[in-house]
Amino acid sequence: MRLLATVVLLAVASPAVAADEDKAKEVATAFIKAVKAKDLDAVMKTADVPFLKDDKGKPKLIEKTEDLKADLKAMLEKILDADKLPGEVSEALDLPAIRKLLEGKNAAADFKTFEKVLGDKGYVVMLGKPGDERGAVFVRIKDGKAKVVGFPK
Repeated sequence: MRLLATVVLLAVASPAVAADEDKAKEVATAFIKAVKAKDLDAVMKTADVPFLKDDKGKPKLIEKTEDLKADLKAMLEKILDADKLPGEVSEALDLPAIRKLLEGKNAAADFKTFEKVLGDKGYVVMLGKPGDERGAVFVRIKDGKAKVVGFPK
């Protein structure tokens, strides 16, 4: 009986997980397209706070929307060749996959910070072609909606 319950639970949960992963990839694609277009309003529609970014090798958490907008505006102004930015996503890693990736790397503090911005349902979406990833964005799924909530260095 337990086996049947487990199979049913997995069958019901799998489409929801796949849908969340698809949402994460979609918002990551919209975010990078907006960044490439240097369209701050479009970028802000895809992003949310708290937002985690790398600041000179240290994690920086942005808590207020107006601070995020100012930070992203400055970032967009620094982009010289937007065509060199990756325009596609290769894969989305969920929290268990991220934890496994960080195992043995003294990254417990990093994972706690990731959990803070990613919440219960979050992904690291790898940017670029499969096998040639050139960056990533953090995506949180909350209330059925996906938002970009950070990017590593």
